[in-house]
Amino acid sequence: MSKYDITKSWLNSDKFVKRAFAIWGYMLAAVLMFYVAMFAVAIVITLIGTIVGLFL
Repeated sequence: MSKYDITKSWLNSDKFVKRAFAIWGYMLAAVLMFYVAMFAVAIVITLIGTIVGLFL
């Protein structure tokens, strides 16, 4: 009986771990997309600044 209890708790903890890793993965993907977007904005601003500086 104790073996079944252990496996049941392990299954529950495994489900919790999978859910935690899924949440962490989605959060990491969102942060990476936000970081890439900010990096692209910084590159565009830098390009505009260099073009304006060249033409001034």
